[in-house]
Amino acid sequence: IINNLNEIITLKKEYLDKVILLWGNHDLMYYHINDLDFRCSGFRPEIGLTLYEIFSNNNKLFQYAHQINNYIFTHAGIQNNWFTTKFKGNINKNIADQLNNPIDRGQFKALHQVGYRRGGYSDVGGIVWCDKNELTKPLKNYNQIVGHTHTNEVKEFIFSSDKLNKFNSKNIVYFCDCLDSLSKPLIFKIND
Repeated sequence: IINNLNEIITLKKEYLDKVILLWGNHDLMYYHINDLDFRCSGFRPEIGLTLYEIFSNNNKLFQYAHQINNYIFTHAGIQNNWFTTKFKGNINKNIADQLNNPIDRGQFKALHQVGYRRGGYSDVGGIVWCDKNELTKPLKNYNQIVGHTHTNEVKEFIFSSDKLNKFNSKNIVYFCDCLDSLSKPLIFKIND
């Protein structure tokens, strides 16, 4: 784990503008090692302090979200109601900028909230904990690429509402936590 993480960080440092590192729930539990609210399954106390040091020394290389036009990359996904009511984001501004720069403690806490399906106390999880089953109403007018929920292959779920259908448009969520079963690299081509 430590060697892989160091290799990923080195790759990011070599290609600052081409490699994006996103925070996930397992990363954050080490970055916030003293806060039990961030703890999740898989915690390894024997390497906890080493991982804390790596994440602390390189925290500026990580972000919560990345956006290209109407495609948004996050660890676990963005549920529409969560974004507008829990995070209190503005749908008319750049989504990733808002997620990467929470303006108050309420937004910061919303990013990390855990839904019932993942053992938490909220109706839906934030972008590092959202469960696939909580994304039945994803962020409107955006396509998302998310991990967090393991699949055997990249799975595409298409959501549409009456308002979107009127414009012949869809929301697509791609679940891509399938690295252990991929035979070739995963590449998303997004037209600018």
